[in-house]
Amino acid sequence: MEPIVKSTTLKDVHSDIRGPLYFESLKMIERGEKVLRLNTGNPATFGFKLPESMRKALVENVDKAVAYCDFRGMKAAREAIAAYHVSKGVKGVTPDDIFIGNGVSEMASMATTVLVSPGDEVLVPSPSYSLWTNAVLIAGGILIVAMAANNFGEEIEKNQDTQLETMITNCDGHITASISRSFSAAGSSVPM
Repeated sequence: MEPIVKSTTLKDVHSDIRGPLYFESLKMIERGEKVLRLNTGNPATFGFKLPESMRKALVENVDKAVAYCDFRGMKAAREAIAAYHVSKGVKGVTPDDIFIGNGVSEMASMATTVLVSPGDEVLVPSPSYSLWTNAVLIAGGILIVAMAANNFGEEIEKNQDTQLETMITNCDGHITASISRSFSAAGSSVPM
């Protein structure tokens, strides 16, 4: 069988947790060693539960989930997510601001495809989940790496003479992120 040649679009794309480290972890498991998989993307693995409002909305609408729905996700689920964030003090969020996908991988790809044009410079914190850097590279963006230990405002100031288009900010190294555009060296941003 001839090898499958990957696209040149992927030449700089890598994912350590889906490459050699993953295969090494399988060997360790076969040897009986305990491996804590922090790359599963499944919060339930670590005992985190679905908020009750979201669980209720999903259960009440399970029969509607069979057919295709609004591209942003089921309205009742988006309403439950918006209500949860409002209850946590987030101001101005509505169900129309919520997009539900099949996971962070799908949503990161969708966001960078929509917001990053080939050649756009994108400020990404490091360390970060490799998904974000890979999504920027696949979209044709140019990575501007900002060390997370530094003040992000200082990183923006340092890069103010570049053609910086987009900024991705992780929350304390968590795989979720906020994508902002139209920001200045002063650090103001408009979340997208």
